[in-house]
Amino acid sequence: MPSIAGGTYDYFFRCPIRYLNELGVIAINPDKPRPQTSPARVYGLTQEARDLLIAWQENPEEAVSAFLQASENLRAEWLKNKSERQIEAKLDRGRTITLAGDEHDVLQKNIVEEFAPRFIKDFEALYIADTSNKQVRAPNRRVNELGLAGLFEKDLPDVVIWDRHREWVFILEAVHSSGAITPSRRDRFKKALGEMSDSAVFVSVFSSRDVYKKFVESISWKTEVWIADNPENMIHHDGERFLGPYL
Repeated sequence: MPSIAGGTYDYFFRCPIRYLNELGVIAINPDKPRPQTSPARVYGLTQEARDLLIAWQENPEEAVSAFLQASENLRAEWLKNKSERQIEAKLDRGRTITLAGDEHDVLQKNIVEEFAPRFIKDFEALYIADTSNKQVRAPNRRVNELGLAGLFEKDLPDVVIWDRHREWVFILEAVHSSGAITPSRRDRFKKALGEMSDSAVFVSVFSSRDVYKKFVESISWKTEVWIADNPENMIHHDGERFLGPYL
C-alpha cells in the first residue's frame, strides 16, 4: 500500500472519519449524497450521537447503553447500504475488483472496461484507487521491474495501467468533481516517474462533455482526454501527436 501523508484528505478520512462514520457517530453528507472525492463533502453528528451528548449529564451509563444499541443498528444498515452500492469491474486477464459504487468508481470501471481495451488492448492494471479503501495494487516486485517505484512512493493518480506491447505507462484521473491533470499535476507525476516519465501517457477521464467543459481551461497540454459516454473517441491536448508519451 502507498504511504499516506499525515494531514492530507486521505489521511483524515481513512483514519478518524471512516471509523466514526461506521460507528454511527458521524454522518457523511447528511444533507445530500456526494462522492468521497468531492471538495463539497461535509460531515455532521448523527442524531444518535447528539442524543448521547444531551442525555450524558443525567445518566451517563444509560446514555452510553442506548447509543451502543443504536450504533449497532446503524452499522448494520451502513454495511447493508455499502453492499448494495458496490459494483464489479473486470480487469485484464480475467481479474476483477469490487468497487464502492459511487460516481467516481463508475468512471474507474469505465476506464478498465471501456478505455483500456479500446486504446491499450494488451494492458495490465497496476493500481486502482477505490472509495471503500480497497485497491488493486501491483506487487512491489512488479512495480520495481517496470521502474515505477518512484510513482508508488508519491500521491498516486486514480488509475495506473501498463501497456505491455508499447511499454507505456498510462496515468489516468477519473474526474467527477476535481482531479483533472493540470500542468502542475502533470509535472508532479513526471518527477515521481523519473526515467519512466519518457514512457508516460496522461489522461483525464470525464463522464460527459458537460463535465469536461467545466475543467477544459485547467487541463494540461501534452495530455489526453477521454469521455465515457462517447467511448470511441479521444480529445488530444497535445498538438504534436495522437496518443503517446512526450520526451
